[in-house]
Amino acid sequence: MRKVYWTLLTFLLAALAAGPVSASGIARDEQGAAAAGQAGAFAARADDPSAIYYNPAGIVQLDGTRLMVGANGYIRTLSLGQGSHGSPEMEENFLFTPEIYFTHKATGRLSFGVGLFDPFAQQVSWQRDWPGRFISRESRFRVHEVNPTIAFKMGDWSIAAGGSWLRGDMTFKRNLDFSAIGAPQGLEKLTGDASDWRGNAGIRYGGKKFQWGLTWRSSATLQFDNADVSFDNVPANANALLCGGQTCYAGQNASVELKLPQTVSTGFAIGLKKWKLELDAVRTDWKKAFDRFVVDYGKNSTVLTDQTLVLDWKDTWSWKFGAALPVKEVYELRAGIAFDENPVPDATAGPIFPEGERLSVQAGYGYAAPSGRFRYDAYARWADQGSQRSTVAPIGTYDGNEVSVGLSGTWIF
Repeated sequence: MRKVYWTLLTFLLAALAAGPVSASGIARDEQGAAAAGQAGAFAARADDPSAIYYNPAGIVQLDGTRLMVGANGYIRTLSLGQGSHGSPEMEENFLFTPEIYFTHKATGRLSFGVGLFDPFAQQVSWQRDWPGRFISRESRFRVHEVNPTIAFKMGDWSIAAGGSWLRGDMTFKRNLDFSAIGAPQGLEKLTGDASDWRGNAGIRYGGKKFQWGLTWRSSATLQFDNADVSFDNVPANANALLCGGQTCYAGQNASVELKLPQTVSTGFAIGLKKWKLELDAVRTDWKKAFDRFVVDYGKNSTVLTDQTLVLDWKDTWSWKFGAALPVKEVYELRAGIAFDENPVPDATAGPIFPEGERLSVQAGYGYAAPSGRFRYDAYARWADQGSQRSTVAPIGTYDGNEVSVGLSGTWIF
């Protein structure tokens, strides 16, 4: 019987790698249906409450008090092509993320707001008999962020700064192979939560002919100090036969450190007759965040020891282009396209990281009530994951796509 390899570390890495097709790596960039309908190209325009996420300096444009409430739904498919051996697929995975944004203009120059959103979220469940079931069967990971911010206007320029409280929750499962002692497969499960703080800032130029924006979010570290590791369906004689009499399959706690990357975004927007056009670029510093993972078990044994895995993820660029066309004053049609680089190098690609380049297209619609007190927005998105060859068992080529839709409503007081 092989050692109980990867264990907690494997769960975490499988979850991070197999997250929904998104901005880059595991980031979730659909915040506000109007912006999402334009591929998230919103750092320069930033003219609704979701600007707290895209560029908080933009909230100085928003008069009065505004409340935005929205939600996104995602369905992802992913398969591992293995030629004559078939193509194992994920079970159908549905992910839901809510969002709330509030802004208030205190004076002609001073505005403040707060956002509640999920910047990182994923859910992946594989078929029971898929070849990688001893690496990952199910992974759920989500980061909630509460982000208050304050913005100040100086003519055509504005600046903003804020701080965020983050809370991360994770649940990961994988099968255990007991075939060496003639027993059915068992199950290993990890659950945990952690929190941290990070900062953000933005600057914006809002001229009549063009707009420009720059925004920054710092890195953060989620330290899962008391993650719970439990085992189910373990044969009574497993510890004696596989662990030299030690209780390696007993429940325990473990410590895992997860770093979230720093991001810098910039965007340039212009008006072309009735059209509103914007091009954004986003730099994500995966290299410093995902260089390696260290797992520290509360109780070590011959089959369960502290582990370090070198990852060497690469920094990435994401490119986004969005367009909006106002129609009859109260309607707006939107479209966008985005391309995201793959952060995973060939040397560390495999079943834990079935990533590839991302290409997505979006379409959206908005309606503003004639009273000026309410508006709603909707979008739909399709994203394709480029093929990623895996040279680590199970060997094959990962391919997938994702469909997402979102709605948001904004009340103006």
